Amino acid sequence: MLKTRHFDLGDEFGPDTSNINDGYPILTAFADDSEPDESPSFSAFLIGYGYHCPATLVHNRLTNIGYIDKGTFNNATGSFASASTVVERSRVSDVVFIAGHGAHAASILVQDSDENAVELISAASGLTNEYWFQYQFRPAMDSQVVIGADFLSGSTTRTNSVWNDRTRWAILYTCSQLNFRNEGRGAYWNGLNNAQIWARTMLGYPNRMHGILGFYGVPRVVVKVWDILC
Repeated sequence: MLKTRHFDLGDEFGPDTSNINDGYPILTAFADDSEPDESPSFSAFLIGYGYHCPATLVHNRLTNIGYIDKGTFNNATGSFASASTVVERSRVSDVVFIAGHGAHAASILVQDSDENAVELISAASGLTNEYWFQYQFRPAMDSQVVIGADFLSGSTTRTNSVWNDRTRWAILYTCSQLNFRNEGRGAYWNGLNNAQIWARTMLGYPNRMHGILGFYGVPRVVVKVWDILC
């Protein structure tokens, strides 16, 4: 059974925090409690612009407590990670951290060092990105890598998610990926909203994830966020 928990980011927003619980909580979706047998590992990706390299922060925090680095990438500086690289490295990491710009339809934009939109990482195939992504970043729509959220044949508890090996936690430092109200626009895929679609990616077979952490709306101060996650 999937459960959710919300965290208030508090004073990091300034004196007026009236909009916090309504707009910007972190949402955590939990799955099973199994643990991998090997040393814990991580991969971290900064694949969008407008961030202060949170991938480096994640790298420093996790290596300091003994995690093995499976790859830390910063597309802004030329250490480029394609959508396929993100998926491949995340599959062999206990923790994956992805920072980038989010679409309303459970998708994250991959940009190159010139800030061009080149690809999308999507939770499921067949998502409708008919909003600002389609017009501002149309080239990325033609190249999409999918995590997987379709149920396997005959099952309602297992999906075709590629996060079915080592991956235990995904941290999505990107807009709207765990939005569960869709701002009045309705369901995006098979009657599901963003949070429900990403939750499906946790049900990979044979190994499920523990959970996904991310934002209902716009991400805020990464140091505060990381302190909460720890």
